[in-house]
Amino acid sequence: MSTTSFVQAAHPRETGAIRMFPAILRNRVHDTPLRVWVPACGTGERVYALAMDLVESMEKLGVSYPVRIYATDADEQVVAKARAGRYSADSLSEMPPERLRRFFTTSTHGVEIRHTIRDLCVFATHDLAHDAPYTKLDLIDCSALTGPSGEELLARALPRLHHALTASGVLVCDDDTTAPGHTSLFRPLDRKRGVFTKPPSAGRLPEGVSPTFARGRSLPLPQPLNGPTEDRDPRGAIQEAHRILMVRYAPSGVIVGPDQQVLQFLGATGPYLESPPGEPSHHIFEIVRGWLTAALGASLERARESGQCVRIGPISPPEGFALSPVIVEAIPLRAHESDDAAAPPEPYHLVLFEAQKGGEATEPLVAPPPGNDLPEAPAAPDVSPSVRQMAKIRRELQMSRESMQSLIEELTATNEELQASNEELLASNEELQELADTLDTTREELQSTHCEVVVLNQELARKNREINQLSTEIGSVFDTTDQALVLVGADLRVIRFSRAAAEMVGLTAESIGGFLGALSLNLPTAPLERRISDVIDTLEGFEGEVQDHGGRWYGLRVQPCRASGGMLVGALLQLTDLDLLQQSLERALGRIRGEARRPPDASP
Repeated sequence: MSTTSFVQAAHPRETGAIRMFPAILRNRVHDTPLRVWVPACGTGERVYALAMDLVESMEKLGVSYPVRIYATDADEQVVAKARAGRYSADSLSEMPPERLRRFFTTSTHGVEIRHTIRDLCVFATHDLAHDAPYTKLDLIDCSALTGPSGEELLARALPRLHHALTASGVLVCDDDTTAPGHTSLFRPLDRKRGVFTKPPSAGRLPEGVSPTFARGRSLPLPQPLNGPTEDRDPRGAIQEAHRILMVRYAPSGVIVGPDQQVLQFLGATGPYLESPPGEPSHHIFEIVRGWLTAALGASLERARESGQCVRIGPISPPEGFALSPVIVEAIPLRAHESDDAAAPPEPYHLVLFEAQKGGEATEPLVAPPPGNDLPEAPAAPDVSPSVRQMAKIRRELQMSRESMQSLIEELTATNEELQASNEELLASNEELQELADTLDTTREELQSTHCEVVVLNQELARKNREINQLSTEIGSVFDTTDQALVLVGADLRVIRFSRAAAEMVGLTAESIGGFLGALSLNLPTAPLERRISDVIDTLEGFEGEVQDHGGRWYGLRVQPCRASGGMLVGALLQLTDLDLLQQSLERALGRIRGEARRPPDASP
């Protein structure tokens, strides 16, 4: 690793992620963990730098949130190096001194990341091209995905990254060359620094785009059948109908739409239309009187096929109706002006019911109007009764044909309705398929959560191994030494002691885990607790003497105890028996005094 490799890898330039931290922190309104994902983390420089920047940003804003930074890479050996968090001193030569003192500690392996930063990061092996992504992320930093291969991988992973971010989440790329090109998935916040977010309306993936781990496809919602469209606006048809009625002195009639629904009633239509029992309906064939059904169906069908005015009748009412024979006239309406004579007829019709005041019945006729002028019904000629009878028979035969044609059309309409129902069932089936796709996505999210739990379990197992190793090393030291040593935690609980300390102070196996002040010791515990607390608070050692309850003197030395990562464990007490030394000194002083009192000439 080169001299500037850590700084270069951590801050290749003024990245967008650092600039986005204040906005992300200020917009948080709850205490849920702040979740960050760094794909292609490499040996961890970028991950630890983000953690340091995030801690400093929270301190500047005066806020504190739980933080979880997921760092992943497809290479397991690279992840292991990043997880260790150990770097050479040369690689940190350009690190600011304040940050170096605060976030790094020196060990036998080199320079290590302190636990305050290391505990914020979770390292795991993950293949961005195939594995399920992490979810509910506030920030995804893809700055390491550079070069042609990285840009290609990022382009293929965009739907996954869109799915993994929260609604206000941020995606950071290296620069605008690796910026997402799918505008429906992301919109730029700072294109120069490669910062993107979801569009405001992106509650889910856009139509036609699905994450690669989803097995189905996004399906469009079914459109309503026979719904009105821009081309089927009835207002123009109604206006033309009003003009025609003014020309024809407003006879009784109705305006019929493309679905055979009555759009407007014109004049007195009571003799020809009636409301059937049950729910109200405006369907023309449900409200027209039965003796006019065949003529109405035939006129509408022929007018729709020819695009011209069709007159059928006169139609004689059944016995008991005090009505004159009626001519049924169907006139196609144009909702929009068009100069194209070959244009298909539009599905709006004006249906008129014209009562005959006199004359004889005529044959059904089709009379195309020359332009907008409507033809008058021809007058019945004066013919003999036999000719009238033949005309009546032909008319009834024609009516039977038209009735049969109407039944065929009704059957066709019923088939079309069944086809529409079948299409609705297919649409419902597609919705169920989309629901199944959503369930698959939920399953993938659960799988992602399971992967996170597995990674956390691996982290806990690693820490347990470190603790067990540390405990074994400490136990080895305490079991082999002949000095009186006592290890006390920061909460003044006894952690471990040597055999010499047990004999000297009066500790037993039951004393482990107990408060120092609550144990029955040979030494006065109140002053001892004060000395230990001062050492833990000030991190400065203490040396002095202490006398037990039997008057025996001991030399006391208290030093703060730290783990290999720089974390404070507690205090280490070292006791030295001074009573034998005191007795030897007193005997020597006695001999010296005796010799001093002896006369000079006295023999020894």
